[in-house]
Amino acid sequence: MVLPGAVTGRARAAVASRVVPAFLRRALPAVAASLLLAVTALPAAASAVGPRARRAGEVVARVEIVPVAPIVVETGAPLSIPLTAVGGTAPYQWSPLALPPGVTLGSGGVVGGAPTRAGRQSVDVEVVDALNATASAAIVLDVRPGPLLTTTQLPAGMVGTDYGAKLVAHGGTPPYAFSVASGRLPGGLVLSSTGMLSGRPGTSGTTRFDARVTDAAGGAATAQLAVSVSPAPSEGYVTVDLSGQASTYGLVAPSSTATKSWDAAGVAVTPDGDGYWLVSTAGHVYGVGGARSYGSAPVKGRPGAVAGIAATPDGGGYWLVTTTGRVYAFGDAQLLGSIPPARLVGRIVGIAASPVGLGYWLVSSTGRVYRFGAAHRLGWVTPGTLTGTIVGIATVPGAPGYWLADSDGQVYAYGAARELEPFAGQPDHDVVAIAAAPEDAGAGYWLLTKSGGVYGFGAARNMTPTNQAVPGATRAVALAASR
Repeated sequence: MVLPGAVTGRARAAVASRVVPAFLRRALPAVAASLLLAVTALPAAASAVGPRARRAGEVVARVEIVPVAPIVVETGAPLSIPLTAVGGTAPYQWSPLALPPGVTLGSGGVVGGAPTRAGRQSVDVEVVDALNATASAAIVLDVRPGPLLTTTQLPAGMVGTDYGAKLVAHGGTPPYAFSVASGRLPGGLVLSSTGMLSGRPGTSGTTRFDARVTDAAGGAATAQLAVSVSPAPSEGYVTVDLSGQASTYGLVAPSSTATKSWDAAGVAVTPDGDGYWLVSTAGHVYGVGGARSYGSAPVKGRPGAVAGIAATPDGGGYWLVTTTGRVYAFGDAQLLGSIPPARLVGRIVGIAASPVGLGYWLVSSTGRVYRFGAAHRLGWVTPGTLTGTIVGIATVPGAPGYWLADSDGQVYAYGAARELEPFAGQPDHDVVAIAAAPEDAGAGYWLLTKSGGVYGFGAARNMTPTNQAVPGATRAVALAASR
């Protein structure tokens, strides 16, 4: 029987030949045998100095990585996956072998970051224990497409004017939550978690920011957006008499004297209030101040006298209309149609542009309204209810709506236009024109009488002249306000 730890004679001799010198074997055989027993009986740990190397036939503890099942995640969703090692000798040190884009691995064994590419991907890692035993494994990520912010452009705004725009996302796992990732919003605007950007801009200029959308699964995406805010137009209006003399109220545009021997038919103000266009019954257009003339109506072949002018919202063009319903377009204004003679009831007395300039309305003296392009069908005066004749139309700033005014001072509201009660001192006859106040949508308008008096309703306030024409004005015929 061989005792545990004992060495057989043949083995002892083999070891002795390697460990004990020959002269010592011959001189001290008993001592040599005792020394061999002592060496071979030493525990394995006692012979280890620093990291231990594996020996043939030696049993050592293995380090292993606990398997991780495939993980379903979305692009942009943050990861926090702790990995676990067993066996070996702690502490463990983790390192990446191959990582998908956006994914990280901490030295403590936590998979982090956020995947940026969809698809089935492998996170290859390695762990090393305190004695340099190693193990490796692959963690599978099943990355699904996350949400995408599809809004790439936002509408422009204007200082002091209500603003509203909805951010849109798709993909991922609804519901979505929206926020500002970096940058800032224009002063006066806020972004709700539902993606509604709203408020009243307080300063002009272009502001850029990064918007973020996050879905219910934690997936996220960002997009850079910009909002351009234009200065508020000068609040005010311009009046014109038959000889072409114009007086401005609250506008920076200059006045205009009767230097032409022509009858004025209408007036339109530039968007920022620094100029205006005058048009004669013969169709000639005359630009004043910052208003650029884009052309005049032809003299030959024109069916009837020109009755009015309407500028596009951006001021890059205008329309002219005759009393017979013929429309002419200039600049960036689009010609969208004229009234066939068989459809005309009464004579056309005015034209007004739709809020975004992709349509226009024509109104006749009988209160009939004709729409073209994107102009909404909002209604007209019921036949037989007029006490006077319709003299003009004024559209609501930024919303589908308009007012019609008759010569007796009666105003008819349609669409977004508000019905405003008159008060003491308002005209009850000889009204010749109407213009909408630019402040709040549908909140006010001015009426112009034949004598040149201007009367404000609702948010439209009466003003003193800033540039008044020379004395000797004839009958007032036209009124227009900044928008």
